[in-house]
Amino acid sequence: MGVDRGEVYPGADDNGSGTCGVLEIAEALGELQKLGIKPKRSVLIAFWGSEELGLLGSRYFVEHLPSEMDANKIVLVINLDMIGRNELKKISIGTEKSKNSADLLTEMNKNIGFDISYFDIFFNEFGDSDHSSFYEINSAISILCFTSGLHDDYHEPSDTWDKINYEKVRDVARLAFLVSWYWADVEKK
Repeated sequence: MGVDRGEVYPGADDNGSGTCGVLEIAEALGELQKLGIKPKRSVLIAFWGSEELGLLGSRYFVEHLPSEMDANKIVLVINLDMIGRNELKKISIGTEKSKNSADLLTEMNKNIGFDISYFDIFFNEFGDSDHSSFYEINSAISILCFTSGLHDDYHEPSDTWDKINYEKVRDVARLAFLVSWYWADVEKK
């Protein structure tokens, strides 16, 4: 990543698209809560900074968890990272190979219709992302990382808003919401 001084790197896909997806999920959860509908477990919505500098934001968070949070009670981390590019109905989802989330994702995806490919979050072309910090503190945490994959504008000034597929961002957020709601509402995992 060669950053030139004075050149703008908009980051519309990395990391704007994932940020927008998380905001959509937060809004949906808030609207349901206004209606008195909430899952059995708490859902934490968070945004991390400085991923490219060594996962600084997420690593700091997990190393300094608030006293009311127990790392052993975190059951799922969903990471939305670069979800707005490439083919409209294709999405890649990273999981740990020890967990089997494919059946759940297939069921949740029925009305959305993505062609889902899976990758191992520890051995992939993308490298580490913020979900890795959580796995380091508790390997029992299930992790899902949604991404539409790399493209020529990755970490370039050409990663601009006009290349984002907003329908895809919406649909990835819907799928991630359904999965997060399921995990937050089941009795025990």
